[in-house]
Amino acid sequence: MWYAKKGEKLPKNNGLAYHDEWTQSHSSWTNNHRSFYITLRDVYGKGIFAEKLRIHKENCDAISDIYGFMTAFRYDMQIRMNAFAHRVPSKDGAAVPDISVKQLVVIEQCYSIVRSYGEASWKDNMYAPGASHASYDPDTGTKRPELTKSASYPINNHQQGTGSAGRGNHQERRKEKRWNNQNHGWGHGYNYFQPNGDHHNPSFSQFNHGFMNSHSTGAHDNQNYRQYSGHNNYGYNLQNNASGSNYIQSNQGNHYGPGEGRKRFRGNDNGGKGAGKDNDPSSGGKQLLWPTEVICEMNLAEWRLALDNANLLPELNHVLRGFEIGFDQGIPFHRLGNLRWYTPDNHTSASEAADKIQKSIKEELDGGRMFGPYTHKEVAEKFPFFRTSPLGSVINADGKMRPINNLSYPRQDDEIRSVNSFVNKSDFSTTWDNFKTVSAFFRNNTDVYKLALSDWAKAYRQIPTLKSQWPYLMVKDLNGGLYIDTRITFGGVAGCGSFGVPADAWKRIMEYEFEVVKIFRWVDDNLFVKKNDSLCSMQEITSRSVKLGVATSVEKCSEFADKQKFIGFIWNGLNKTVRLTDKKLSDRKAQIKVFLVEGSEFKFNDAEVLAGRLNHVSFILPQLRCYIRSVYRWMNQWKKRWATRKIPEDVRCDLEFWLSTLNTYTNTRICPIAEPLEIHWVGDASTSFGIGVLIGRRWTQLRLKENWQIATPPRTIAWLETVAIRIGILMLQVIREDVKGSNFIVYTDNTTTENVLTSRKSRDHHSNEEWKLIQHLLITMELDLTPVRVVSAENAADGYTSAVSKFIQFQKLTGTPSFQLPITEAMLEEFCIWAGRNAVTSNAGKISSRLLRKYIAGLKAWHVYHNATFPIGNKTRMDLILKASSREDEKTTKGPPKRPVMLWHVTHLWSNLVHGDDFDKAVLDLAIVAFWGLARLAELTYATDTGAIGFTDSVLTSDVTLGADATFGETAILTLRNTKTSSPGQPQLITLTEQKHALCPVLAIKRCLSSAGGARTSLFGYGSVGDRQHLTRGKAVARLETVLGQGGYTGLTGHSFRVGGASFRAALGMSHSDVCLLGRWNSDCYKIYLRVYSADDLKKTKDLVCAYQGSPKES
Repeated sequence: MWYAKKGEKLPKNNGLAYHDEWTQSHSSWTNNHRSFYITLRDVYGKGIFAEKLRIHKENCDAISDIYGFMTAFRYDMQIRMNAFAHRVPSKDGAAVPDISVKQLVVIEQCYSIVRSYGEASWKDNMYAPGASHASYDPDTGTKRPELTKSASYPINNHQQGTGSAGRGNHQERRKEKRWNNQNHGWGHGYNYFQPNGDHHNPSFSQFNHGFMNSHSTGAHDNQNYRQYSGHNNYGYNLQNNASGSNYIQSNQGNHYGPGEGRKRFRGNDNGGKGAGKDNDPSSGGKQLLWPTEVICEMNLAEWRLALDNANLLPELNHVLRGFEIGFDQGIPFHRLGNLRWYTPDNHTSASEAADKIQKSIKEELDGGRMFGPYTHKEVAEKFPFFRTSPLGSVINADGKMRPINNLSYPRQDDEIRSVNSFVNKSDFSTTWDNFKTVSAFFRNNTDVYKLALSDWAKAYRQIPTLKSQWPYLMVKDLNGGLYIDTRITFGGVAGCGSFGVPADAWKRIMEYEFEVVKIFRWVDDNLFVKKNDSLCSMQEITSRSVKLGVATSVEKCSEFADKQKFIGFIWNGLNKTVRLTDKKLSDRKAQIKVFLVEGSEFKFNDAEVLAGRLNHVSFILPQLRCYIRSVYRWMNQWKKRWATRKIPEDVRCDLEFWLSTLNTYTNTRICPIAEPLEIHWVGDASTSFGIGVLIGRRWTQLRLKENWQIATPPRTIAWLETVAIRIGILMLQVIREDVKGSNFIVYTDNTTTENVLTSRKSRDHHSNEEWKLIQHLLITMELDLTPVRVVSAENAADGYTSAVSKFIQFQKLTGTPSFQLPITEAMLEEFCIWAGRNAVTSNAGKISSRLLRKYIAGLKAWHVYHNATFPIGNKTRMDLILKASSREDEKTTKGPPKRPVMLWHVTHLWSNLVHGDDFDKAVLDLAIVAFWGLARLAELTYATDTGAIGFTDSVLTSDVTLGADATFGETAILTLRNTKTSSPGQPQLITLTEQKHALCPVLAIKRCLSSAGGARTSLFGYGSVGDRQHLTRGKAVARLETVLGQGGYTGLTGHSFRVGGASFRAALGMSHSDVCLLGRWNSDCYKIYLRVYSADDLKKTKDLVCAYQGSPKES
């Protein structure tokens, strides 16, 4: 027998005092667990229990990974305490609870304690001796008082209503708990170690032991405890290990200690006295003031007259009715099982602002909007069921505290549904005037305006609610008293919508009665807009509003002036400008600087606040909105929101750009236009010639310098496309004067360019550098761009750029000397006959008559640019040539989209190539890998069929990584370089997984490696190293088309394998995001690869898949 203190109770000392578990560090806790496990298994031979202990420790480790070490530490102690303190009755006798079962409710409780006490980021036990919180009590999260028994424990039951109901200092409690348990069970008159005793608590934990209501008194507590603990003699037992509803039932009536995870205090059908102050002497004999009818300060007669004069009746009769009987909050009659009430503890934020909360409640009582306080018994005599929601507090922008009711608590609880979960939010929609609405108004009107502000005082609190819904909107103060709240509460789903009904009616009355142009409303803030010659004043508006009964915040109202602050911005009705307040601007700069401090770490909430505030600034700087995306990506990386992280490099770069912009930009901006404008702006680039841009009827064309691509890394077409955008912006500076605040549509025929225009970022280094210049230009010009995709055939700029390139190609193929201006009439006709479709020539590269006309216009523009005369003497002949080309176009139908390779096509290839020569086998393996890997054949094949192959542009045997996965079996990863979709110098990976049949791509890779004999050579080839034959795309495609054609499968090309692989995955239900991942697409261009399966094709595919799943693999 081990005792808490040497020599205690028995004259003979039988052991040493045990150590307090809170003295353990992370490492010692782990070592102790290990020692305990080995001792149970090897010394005492308790293998079964030792194994359960091992599983329990694994559960703790998993909890630590998700919720942090302290949650796991507390969970471990609580589970083991339950296991060793109680025995679960069973038909075979008492048994130890099964500790290997993870108890989700206990995890939730422990995490709530950890979060409440600020332990979430701890990586070790800070309560251990010598640590930062060694002087703190881990049961309360506060500093321990002096170690005196009188301060920690009640001497008798009459002292139990003070302090923390006998919880006291944890180390002192553990030293003295044995003698204390003999009589009072840690201060509440029951013995935990008597399973069959009257006061046995089967759901005992070290966090809720003996802790009832802080307002309970004396022996009455024991009576209450017996009443509630007797419902279900249930703990953790081997037959029902899940905590579930039974665990919750066993805690009915228990009032847990502080911490949001232990907030359930429920009554039962018999009344439930332990909930509040039923027997408190202070409540005896008092006369209850109970609300019997809905009271509203609104002047109904004035409202009715005003609505009638504005011709708003009978349309808005429901507003008057709401003032009389209250506005519906959408809460139906409901109960929570057999509970008489549900009154969880308030949030920690309420406790932290206790004085302000109580003062706010007093103001509501004095104003007749709330009634109380009442005890649970008093309320239960009036309502068959009632509930409160946890009270919290938020701080408004003006620094004032606003209490809120968390009507969404609890979340994801099937047993206890929150109040908000009963409400259909679509029934309470409302329209507020946001930044875009206000900005569009000023931008689209040329008049000069004066602006004024009006504000409803405590807006929600002026609107009454239905009397039938009061039982579900009650409030519990910090002393446990209950209050009836008769007004709209902050925190309800219906709050905005139900307040918006009378507020919108008030707005329409004001617009009718006063000479104003517009009233913008954002919750309780109202921006009045009038013309300069209007005589109305804010004093008149306020007086009228007060006459209607609407309480107004005088300090927030302002008389008409040129500028006013609304929704966080300063609006100017004279100059039609908008800007951030000086304070907000300096605050945002300071906030960004905090994140740029080297080595600093931040929590998820810090990043969330940063993203929200930068998003607010982006309303006037939409060009910077793309630079918030990295912050959102960073937020998505958080698995443990309590953990701290350093900012990634891309976030740092974006924040530096934000800070640089905020330090240099002009704060006052023209009110921007949200809707993009059409100015017929198109641009295009070509690596063989240059850049062409067309804006309306104005155009420009730039020829590339020699060696333009030479740089580190080399410049690509992506850079050219980006330069084309900057050229267009520079053109706008010259040809338009009204660009400030505008948002122009830019057409492009390139998917990558469209995506870059949207994100303002590229994986290409030079494109990114170019975009920084563009962004500075856009911010300076107060201009924004919106990309729109256009097919190449409809891109006018493409015609200008490509026309000269096509003409030079014509000259080279026809043996004509170098390009000279002007071109002759005969040469122009020959070019049109060569390039366009007709009955005379049949050369490759024919184009449509529509595109040919664009090319002629491009050639003409080139002549004009170089001051050369374009030939026009043969216009009649040219018209005939173009007309003939148009007729040929009608005969030539557009080629269908590339057909996909289907699973039965691959099966046909297998049947016909598997028994062929080495070349056929190599082609088969290539086809299988291309299909399952969604690969282009050009990525997997080689430029030459013999000789040395380049490392940088070929897939080699050394680029294969074989592995295994617990879910997918064997895997093979191919590393590809310089692919079409990769950034310069950045490799891409094709991941192949095992298929349980002959068409397995992993087997195909193994065959390829075996063919190479271990040498570093081409992966897809055949023969020995000295005589190695590499597969070229041309030969591979020719062989595949031949074999498929023999089976009657025509129209399939090399690209069909990538199309087929993507379509196959999508048809069988793979998400598009996963298809993009496998196919290495980073934009929406993957859509052009997907083909929709017909019902017959889908059935045939599924049947074939089922057949293959039952067939063995072949090596």
